[in-house]
Amino acid sequence: MASGLYTPLHDPSIGRVRPGSAPRRPPVIWFAVLGGLILLVSAALLIAWISGPDFARVPQGPDQPPTFMRIALDVGQILMPLIAAFFVYWFILRPWIRERRVTYDGLLLLAGLSASVYDSFSVAAQPWFAYNSHLLNYGNPLSALPGWISLNEPGRAIAWSFPTLPAFYAVAFPLIGIIGCAVLRSAKRLFPRLNRVGLLIVCIVAMAVFELFLEGVLFLPLGFWTYAGGAWPILFGGHYYQLPVNEFLHITPTMVALVFLRYSVNDRGQSIVQRGVDQIKSGPIKLAAIQLLAVVAAIHLIAFALYHIPQTFWALNSHEWPKDVTDRSYFQNQCGRLVDRACPGPGVPITRPDSGYVNWDGQYVYPPNR
Repeated sequence: MASGLYTPLHDPSIGRVRPGSAPRRPPVIWFAVLGGLILLVSAALLIAWISGPDFARVPQGPDQPPTFMRIALDVGQILMPLIAAFFVYWFILRPWIRERRVTYDGLLLLAGLSASVYDSFSVAAQPWFAYNSHLLNYGNPLSALPGWISLNEPGRAIAWSFPTLPAFYAVAFPLIGIIGCAVLRSAKRLFPRLNRVGLLIVCIVAMAVFELFLEGVLFLPLGFWTYAGGAWPILFGGHYYQLPVNEFLHITPTMVALVFLRYSVNDRGQSIVQRGVDQIKSGPIKLAAIQLLAVVAAIHLIAFALYHIPQTFWALNSHEWPKDVTDRSYFQNQCGRLVDRACPGPGVPITRPDSGYVNWDGQYVYPPNR
């Protein structure tokens, strides 16, 4: 599995036990426990969302997206799940049928699916981006998340798109790893003496270029989402498709971490969080499940440490939303004329569910008990 795909890193310490000492639990067990806890929390949030009143579509409002955007969105929410289904076959079903194993890319695909639930985490305190509510959506899957204070009501919430976003994550996570590793292998062939620092620099540059294309050229101009409140746009400032510096700064290292997690596998195709699984005596299904839970833990740790938590601090200082966004009702998930809320900015206070708020006309609306 390692040949031609990964750079093998041998770990001779695996399996060694000092005489007279009890064998230590391999690292994969601890990561799997954490991954299991993460999935339990995710399941609880999804059940609460689906069974509660917040499972309601956020409307696109009176404004119709431009024809090119509408076509791209409609095609995208059909095509993306089809690509994801092919990836499931290629990276999970095919190797399992042939060899009773799941590839690392298959594990990454499933972990990406679980990570998609938290895509809107950074707007919990204050919205700084919005999805296009023309896409099929049923509101906010994190509606039951403790501490969520930004607008979250039936029909007036972040319009997390299903199945577009889960399918996007399922495709993007393996693809990022595959492309990044291909770049690093090419760099290593061209410059055999390139060390880890050099490879890191190459990866950062490659992922930065990939981000500029993926979001700056593709998904943002096509209108899948908008980073309206982002800070200091580096591309297309003032437009609904602006790419802000905070997105660029945090998504790039997140992708770099995903690449190196895949690149640094051992000769058995195991990432660092899967090390020691060979010490566990069990059937292929249980071993695959343990490895999946470990990879789920790694992916969530990376996403929260490098993206979600830092972006939350940027969201608390959201810049003023461009008119090119506030004039489009399909981006008004949590602010705008459609929901009668002022969009975040330097002069707009952060609100809580039981507090007053500034409406679209700039007037302060007191809470009902005042």
